[in-house]
Amino acid sequence: MAEYYKFEIANWNEGTADLTLEQEAAYLRVVNAIRLADQPITFNKFALCGLWRCNERKANRLLSELI
Repeated sequence: MAEYYKFEIANWNEGTADLTLEQEAAYLRVVNAIRLADQPITFNKFALCGLWRCNERKANRLLSELI
C-alpha cells in the first residue's frame, strides 16, 4: 500500500488545465485509488460510482468525458 507519493503540483495543474473541477476531482480519486492499491483499479462501473460518490448516470458521463 502506498503511504506517500510525490505530488508535482505544477505538473498536475498543467496536465489538468482543460478539465472542469468535477472532472479533475474524479481523476484525482482514480489516481489516489491506483496509488492506494499499488495497482490498476478494476474497470467496474459500480466501483466507479462508489469511488466518485455518484449514481451510474453521472459515472458514465464522467468516464466518457475523462476518456
